[in-house]
Amino acid sequence: MYIYMYKFAQKSRHNSHRWSEAEPCNTAYTYTAPLHDTKPFDMPETLLSILCSEPWRWDSFASSEITFNQDGTGKLTCRAELNIWIAAEIEWKAHDAASRQQQEQIISTSQQDAAPLAAGPIKIDLTLTKRRIPHFGDRGADMSSSSSSGHGINEEALEEAAFLPKTYTLRLEQGEFHAQSYTPEQAPQHTPRFQLRLTFDPSPYPPREEWLRPERAPDSMRFWEWTQFCSRQIGYF
Repeated sequence: MYIYMYKFAQKSRHNSHRWSEAEPCNTAYTYTAPLHDTKPFDMPETLLSILCSEPWRWDSFASSEITFNQDGTGKLTCRAELNIWIAAEIEWKAHDAASRQQQEQIISTSQQDAAPLAAGPIKIDLTLTKRRIPHFGDRGADMSSSSSSGHGINEEALEEAAFLPKTYTLRLEQGEFHAQSYTPEQAPQHTPRFQLRLTFDPSPYPPREEWLRPERAPDSMRFWEWTQFCSRQIGYF
């Protein structure tokens, strides 16, 4: 995994906040981040601990995100406004022995350290399952039935090929990033600033040919082009 470190001037007017594993990242857009010591960001970590430390968000409002757990489980969600297409558990593991060793490499995520670090790229094997996550969103919407989403999700929206194991290459960057969903019209107060960005090749969302009705929302949203996910919010732009 390549980690590119950038040095930025400290902006004290911005609040910073790190989500814990127990705190749902999908409430980010309604949460006012408190001022606190940023020392946890400066402590050495492994690539594995960084990957599993909190959800990785494609958009500013945590509607679509991917989460990794150290036990090889996780979740993938895909939502736009009130429409949900994927709300599923995932299974993942290092692709090979070299990738497992890279995951255990100790690195520093200090914002004061401008030295570049290289450790990859890292490959993982990831399987999207048909198991629905029990709840979704800040209000805990029940995902146990199709009617909860307003239309079919997971296997009701995807071809069987979407649930086969696939190999992905990941690249991690440190700096200051906005979510990939960002548009210039987006107001600053709705534009979180993140310390870390994780890029997937290919996207963790199924390609066009693995959607049952791609001519509908998938062609409009082009989910298979959603490749960058951010974490560790450090204020707003």
